[in-house]
Amino acid sequence: MHVSKLLIFSTMLMAADAFRCAVGQQGSCTFVESNSKQHRCAIKCDYKGGYAQCNCPKYYPRNNKKWPYGGKHACISTPQYVDRFKC
Repeated sequence: MHVSKLLIFSTMLMAADAFRCAVGQQGSCTFVESNSKQHRCAIKCDYKGGYAQCNCPKYYPRNNKKWPYGGKHACISTPQYVDRFKC
């Protein structure tokens, strides 16, 4: 299998949910703490021409608590991204 196909396949396994936003926006994914508390956390999206491709990972990547993805996502503005980045 070609290396690029392996990279695409591994990215698909790591992402729990993919969605698109308008250019200039970022993404927000909801992660669930062990006590059912939900956290809306900002994620960086990749720009692909006329849209931003966002992928919610299966687990929140910026801490070691392994918060699982809760199934909700949204497109957010830059000020919201800055606020939610430190989830």
